[in-house]
Amino acid sequence: MEVFRGNRLPVMRTHSRSLWPFLLIPLIAVSPFLLIGLSQAYGVIQMERNWISAPGTVVDNVVVARATGAAYSPVVEFRTMEGQTVRFTDSTGTVPPEYEVGAKVKVLYDPNDARHGQIVSWERLWLGPTLLTGSGLLPVLIAALVLWLVGRGVGSSRRLGYRLR
Repeated sequence: MEVFRGNRLPVMRTHSRSLWPFLLIPLIAVSPFLLIGLSQAYGVIQMERNWISAPGTVVDNVVVARATGAAYSPVVEFRTMEGQTVRFTDSTGTVPPEYEVGAKVKVLYDPNDARHGQIVSWERLWLGPTLLTGSGLLPVLIAALVLWLVGRGVGSSRRLGYRLR
């Protein structure tokens, strides 16, 4: 029996070149998710850095009609650093209502316009950017793993120790 001792490099380069179109198409398809997710994450970081934190109280839950159906958005009241009382309707709605009337919440508000506020919770700030970035990043990581494995020759007859006759 003869053991295969040939150079596998040209074969591996051919395989990796032939895989590029199959890997690029999904990468291009998911790149908007990655870019939008990273953009939203940057926006949340800027909000946490530049907006002011204040304690607030949920004073109502209003029904907001959306394209996907109706949802309950909490109406929050808080006091600014200047002592002004402000109410805003949170941008995130849920079914059933996530907050009961009278619930105490932490609020971030824009110091330039206190009517622009956001309830602080991981889900309300980070869930969207995390899901979008993750759904865009996962295929990129899988494609990188496939290219790395093909480049290393994992699964080739030489690596597995098969003998060719």
